[in-house]
Amino acid sequence: MTALVISIIGGFITLIFSSILSSFINEEKFSFKTTMNLKEVLGGFVFFLSGAIFVGHLFSLNLGGALWMYLAIFASVFVGLIYLTIWDLHTLSIPERFTNLFLLFVVLINFVIGLANYMEFNSVGELSLGSLYIGTVGNIFAGLGLAALIYLLHKFTKGKGIGDGDIYIYGLIGFIFGIPLSLGFIIISSLVGGLIAAVLILAYWKDRQKILKTRIPLMPIILIAFVFTLLVQNQLYSIFTI
Repeated sequence: MTALVISIIGGFITLIFSSILSSFINEEKFSFKTTMNLKEVLGGFVFFLSGAIFVGHLFSLNLGGALWMYLAIFASVFVGLIYLTIWDLHTLSIPERFTNLFLLFVVLINFVIGLANYMEFNSVGELSLGSLYIGTVGNIFAGLGLAALIYLLHKFTKGKGIGDGDIYIYGLIGFIFGIPLSLGFIIISSLVGGLIAAVLILAYWKDRQKILKTRIPLMPIILIAFVFTLLVQNQLYSIFTI
């Protein structure tokens, strides 16, 4: 079975999983819709694309014995981001309790792996998962740095477009990616956000007031940027490391 076929299957599985999870969150009976509005179409595309990229990326990995650890960590983060994306699409907000626990989960991963590395190798950063290093000082700086950046943007925009929860989400992305890939993530998320904004402008180009009043949920952008960053992690690591 080719990587393309596996990616497509992964995309459909993610789409179905997200639909079931969405029905559960909204306490609705799950059913396949024959008609959807623009928001639902874009949401479905986000889940299909992210699932296809993520599963295709996993299929291409060659990490030996570390593959299962990679899968456990990043599949967990991926599912968590899907959950938050569904919430954001429906409510334009994210659940505070889950977000805090999600961040704590990622921080604990770094702490446990960093401690294990130090006890075994008497240093940190020995565990390399592709171009990703978990449990290093760089992960701490990246997490705190991204959180600080989004906090400043939150204050600058007075909470319009960027909420309190986004600070924690970007922080956990930094903790999981480390410094080099976090820089790439910022660039990719900016490009994805610009592309989604362009699609909305084209869709409502006759109604400028509707464009101005439309709020773009941030979690779909983060989800897509997350999987794209994983996909091109080797290239990003080469670019942002000296």
